[in-house]
Amino acid sequence: MGINDRDYMREGYVPANLGKKPPKRRPRFSFPTAVLVAVILGILAIFVISLRTPADSASEQVQSVEPIKRVVYPLDLNTATPEELMTIPQIGPATAKQIINSRPFEKVEDLLTVYGIGEAKLNVLSQYLTITPPKSELPTDIAPE
Repeated sequence: MGINDRDYMREGYVPANLGKKPPKRRPRFSFPTAVLVAVILGILAIFVISLRTPADSASEQVQSVEPIKRVVYPLDLNTATPEELMTIPQIGPATAKQIINSRPFEKVEDLLTVYGIGEAKLNVLSQYLTITPPKSELPTDIAPE
């Protein structure tokens, strides 16, 4: 077989469809067939998912979830837990730990002694924090003289 054995390389070769449009190609699948396949695959996926998670274990999972605790602002700076402090904007775990280690505070402005809290951050935090004065340890029965 030589190089000139191909039809398009021979002298005087004229293609059969010269000047004509190529024939239209039919799609392999029609639109209704594609929709039917998609519906069947969806039903099959739902069936497989329902086999993987039985209803009994799903109800057990719902019962084991802890209730969400709501935080009421303003928080007392001297009694707030780290989780409560982390709900405040611009306070992460490290800052919450530093605040707890720096307790007790007499006023909100004392937060300036905590590393990472400056004037701008204090302005934001002061909206969410308050200081409750400590309870007196003296008995109230005895009147001072």
